Parts: sequence; C-alpha cells; structure tokens
Amino acid sequence: MLLLDFDLQMREIYAEKYTTMCYSANMCSCTVRYNYRLRVSADAELRLQATWDAARWVWNRCVEESKAAFSASTPENKIACGPAKLHKDLTRWRDDNEWLANSSSVVEQQTIRDFGRARQKAIKDIKDRLPISLNPPTDPASSFIGRRKS
Repeated sequence: MLLLDFDLQMREIYAEKYTTMCYSANMCSCTVRYNYRLRVSADAELRLQATWDAARWVWNRCVEESKAAFSASTPENKIACGPAKLHKDLTRWRDDNEWLANSSSVVEQQTIRDFGRARQKAIKDIKDRLPISLNPPTDPASSFIGRRKS
C-alpha cells in the first residue's frame, strides 16, 4: 500500500512538473498519459470476458438488423432500424438467450447506444461524401480497448 501511495505521489509530481514546463515554454496544451494494469481474479476475468462477449454479440446483431432493414427498404417504404427498435429487439434477444439474460443489461444497452451513434455518423459521412479510410488506425491509443493483438 505504501508503494502505491508513493507511486501516485510521484506521478502527481511528474504531472505538475510537466504541466509547468509546458506553460513556461508557451505551449498551448500538454498531454500526460498513465498506464494502469488491472489484475483480477480468475472468477472476475471470466465474468469480464462474458460481459465483453455479450457486448460483441449485441453489436453484431445490431449490424445484422441494420443491414436487413437497409436491404428490405425501398425509396417509397423506408424501414427504420434505430436504437428504439434495437432496444425492443434486445428484450426479445434476452428472452431467447439465457446466457445473454445473465449478463448486465446496462452494457448491452450502452452497446446499442454506441451502435446508433456510430451508424448515424457513418450515414452522415456517406451523405457528406467524406473519404472512407481502408487502413486501420496505427496509433494504439485510437484502437478499441480489449482488442487482441495478432
């Protein structure tokens, strides 16, 4: 415990010195990054993995529903596939899959909200004719948390 307190104090001193250095050099901004390692028990790791699996499954189902709605839509009859519909579908998915019902619904609902925002941005980018990047990001800070390295 004493080592942890000392480590946090050293980080605060470093951040203070770094911030002072940035301002004295007339820099507009500074970035301070910290890396933390989370050590969990085997049981907690299994629960986290199950939660991540459920979130990934919900995301993939959202993609499937969105693609199905898009392919079934016509210019005269547009089929909506927004977060409201997906939240209703989540209730059905949880009834159909016991393992999904055993995981946290908060994570699943947040996954649907994130999917809705991502889909909305993608539609806006297509409408604005923004270029699509085919290369994945190379900066590790911009990659998804939990992505396994190949």
